[in-house]
Amino acid sequence: MNVGGYQTLKSSLRSYWSLFLVVLPAFLFAVLSLFETEIATFLMVLHPPSRDQGFSFYLDLVRLAAWEVLWLGFFLLLACVLMVYPSQGRLENVFNTGFKIKDQYSVIVVVSVFFIVTLFISVDTLEQFPNSSDEYAYLFQAEMFSRGKLWVPAHDLPDFFHYNNIAQYEGILVSRFSPGWPLFLSAAFEAGIPAYLINPVLGVLTLIVFYFFARYLYGERVALWSLLALALSGFYVFNSASFFSHVFSLLVTLLFVCNLYLYDKSRNFLYGLLAGFFLGFLAIIDHYNALFVSLPLLFYVLYHYRFRSPHLLAFMAIGAIPFLIFLISYNYSITGDPLLTVTGWTHPLEKLGFVKGHSFLKGIEHVIRWILLFFYWVSPGLLILYFAFLYRKMKSRAERFLHAEDYFLLFLMFGYFFYHEVGGNQYGPRFLFEGFAFLILFVVSKVLQIREKWAMSLLLASVIYAVVKFPFITQREGQILDERQDLYDLVDEQRLSNAVVLVSSSTSPIRPMPADDLTRNDGKYENDVIFALELPEITGKLMEYYNDRSFYRYIREPDDPHGELVRIK
Repeated sequence: MNVGGYQTLKSSLRSYWSLFLVVLPAFLFAVLSLFETEIATFLMVLHPPSRDQGFSFYLDLVRLAAWEVLWLGFFLLLACVLMVYPSQGRLENVFNTGFKIKDQYSVIVVVSVFFIVTLFISVDTLEQFPNSSDEYAYLFQAEMFSRGKLWVPAHDLPDFFHYNNIAQYEGILVSRFSPGWPLFLSAAFEAGIPAYLINPVLGVLTLIVFYFFARYLYGERVALWSLLALALSGFYVFNSASFFSHVFSLLVTLLFVCNLYLYDKSRNFLYGLLAGFFLGFLAIIDHYNALFVSLPLLFYVLYHYRFRSPHLLAFMAIGAIPFLIFLISYNYSITGDPLLTVTGWTHPLEKLGFVKGHSFLKGIEHVIRWILLFFYWVSPGLLILYFAFLYRKMKSRAERFLHAEDYFLLFLMFGYFFYHEVGGNQYGPRFLFEGFAFLILFVVSKVLQIREKWAMSLLLASVIYAVVKFPFITQREGQILDERQDLYDLVDEQRLSNAVVLVSSSTSPIRPMPADDLTRNDGKYENDVIFALELPEITGKLMEYYNDRSFYRYIREPDDPHGELVRIK
């Protein structure tokens, strides 16, 4: 360390920002920790608990807030230290020569580490458990597809077997989700590949496509740092370790955008067809994402090509035809109407707009929660850089209509503002996931282009922060998952067989898993232990129906992470 740099650092550490970034977070942590009971009690009064929430839910919320204050203080302190020391020249050297080995080997190392870590998270932390009703519904749908079925008959006593996201409607049992992701997953069932391996492999493929796309647009340095920032993010790793559709959706989105750029360069109609092909594929994975992603690109095409835009749009429309035909056939086979989706048939209010109690204020609340989740799972720095550079981009006449993919996250955030759900059980703000990689690419390209010290410091701090915080996130998610599996763990521990378990309580006090997320059975209801909702007024009907089985009740106190199975027959 040179003398000038040391004096600058020493002087800066004595300034007011050090007091704010070190003392204040520590003080707030102490206050939240010392008065956690009183604060949790106040929150219970301010926001009365739901049926599945107890005091432990609010206490955990306060404790998490206390730790997040410390993590935020750590990030800001790290960013400020990087702004003060090292010098700008040294920071630039980090970004220019940060990879000491050949670039292709750097990519192999990053991708290999990502795959190993993701497999560990999938097997050890998440325990190959579909942690949300969405994930379970995908697997249920994929298993049906692998048997050549689009739906199966509903149970004779359907009230006992209500399950979120798997509808029992007009005598059939069917997942409400679009068929694209389950159809792809079904290949794993048919090939005998463990389903938990699919997303980690897709995560690797997506990273490789992302790297080559970034290199094509911005060059080697931007591609390598973008790859590093994406692969080291807990947001990306955990979604790649889950059964969610987002990684596959991102891969298809990347291929869609790649082909648009290739068409833009060559005017080869084949790339136009492929762009439409992948957009159509995206539409049968998640039609909302396809809409929100295509809008900024549609504006770009109309602005950039003007009178020549119908040619590209026609090629894209032709490319999307196979998926349009598939979706029409799928809808007709289940709903009887080619234009009525399964979701619209089983859940008529499942749409954009102020429905199901959604409102403008709730939309604001959702945006705030997405930002907080982004801070938790990624870092504050990337979001700060994104909006700072987006503001500059929109002010510049030369840049505002270039690289429409830079707006993906903004369009996703705006579009899902009008959706009544915030995302449910998730590893980060998952509704924004398909825009996350493009956010990173936009931010890294701008940082390495302008080479301003504050921006380089925030980017480097964001990458370091993601790595340092990852064990904390992993430990917490592992604890939550253990709590949420309590019912199934009890069934295994007590070796129940030929039984029915009546679910009367949720699992997990700190992230409740409601009873109608726990009624997980095979499509024929032939599993050795059947899980059913407890409906005291008509339980006798179920006992008569399964008169050859023993019956148990799962009960748990709201603040106890472990429940018990009580035999009732």
